[in-house]
Amino acid sequence: MINLGLKTAMIGALAVTGVFVTQANQPAQADWDICKNVRIKVVNKTNKSIRLVDLDYIDMRIDRKRSENISNRVIEKGKSYTWNRNLEKVKNTEIKIRAQYQTLKSNGKWKWKPKNKLSAKKKCSGSPSFTINIT
Repeated sequence: MINLGLKTAMIGALAVTGVFVTQANQPAQADWDICKNVRIKVVNKTNKSIRLVDLDYIDMRIDRKRSENISNRVIEKGKSYTWNRNLEKVKNTEIKIRAQYQTLKSNGKWKWKPKNKLSAKKKCSGSPSFTINIT
């Protein structure tokens, strides 16, 4: 009985080691597939503050959304905020940027459900710049 447990443990250890060896031999994220120095600007053209809660980029060739981690950011009316990011797996690909934001209710609290606003479609090459005007 103890022998069976020992065999099982050894087989499990070998399986885990095999996974680590396999992953160690995988190439790092290909630098050639990263769209570098992407400038994303969100402009609040409304008459009140908005809270930006998420930024995503959409790969138009396969219709896949990838999220960019950001901290929630309040953008006052008439103001803007800009991020510079490197976007993975979309170099030389047409993409759109999606901003998700919340608006204020009459009681001064943020509406729970965010709204979406998309940028224009643009090829991600060089150091592209995207502007999203929230109106």
